[in-house]
Amino acid sequence: MRILTEQKRGHSPFAYSDLQDTSQTAWFIMQDIRTCEKIPCSVSVWKRQVAAALADIHTDNLGAADKNSRLLPADEAYWKHITTKISVDHFEKKCASDNHFAGQYSRVLPKLRKTAEWFATDMADLYRDGTSVTVTHGDLQDMVGDHVRCFQGRPMIIDWGFSRLAPFYIDLVDYFTQEEALLYLNELQRRKVAIHRNDFEECYHMASLYPVFVYLYPALAQYERGDRDKLNRLLSILSKHLSG
Repeated sequence: MRILTEQKRGHSPFAYSDLQDTSQTAWFIMQDIRTCEKIPCSVSVWKRQVAAALADIHTDNLGAADKNSRLLPADEAYWKHITTKISVDHFEKKCASDNHFAGQYSRVLPKLRKTAEWFATDMADLYRDGTSVTVTHGDLQDMVGDHVRCFQGRPMIIDWGFSRLAPFYIDLVDYFTQEEALLYLNELQRRKVAIHRNDFEECYHMASLYPVFVYLYPALAQYERGDRDKLNRLLSILSKHLSG
């Protein structure tokens, strides 16, 4: 958060700490962004502004792993953890413990397991490739979520607790449709980051499964409360990915 503040883009809350040794305990000061303004323009214009804000943050930190060494890497072990311990394992346990749930969803489990393996491999490859690895938020949900707020008429991205050094595509796939993500590609190109559209769309497609795994456990919790909409939406993403 201090690094983002020092970069002076103004897309994340101002943060300050004089802490030099991470073994110490010290005060950490962060700007209060509780006041949420209404989006001041059309959705398409707003998403262009968000795309520009993300492109600023991502391009400022492309290839800057040394400067951001305190951030954990989204390496192969991380993607295996995402696709098993915090997602598919919970789905499998739910199938084993709830016959009603199993009757509705157990047929999905083999596809979910297999797709998880493919996704973890693809994302580990993207991480090793390195060309898209930067500081990522990692939890940018669609516009119903609350991580991109309007503050003084501009996008303000809050709650960076899931941040990693990871391919920037994971910050796009839930907030932007594939067509809308081209707004982000245009912003990258304006900042002299050369990515061919075909390569960009292929990587976006690979990363498009990210919400399925990172939000599967919260969706199961919502199911327990009688709301299956989020779970069905995630499984719909899985189905579309497999059919595509």
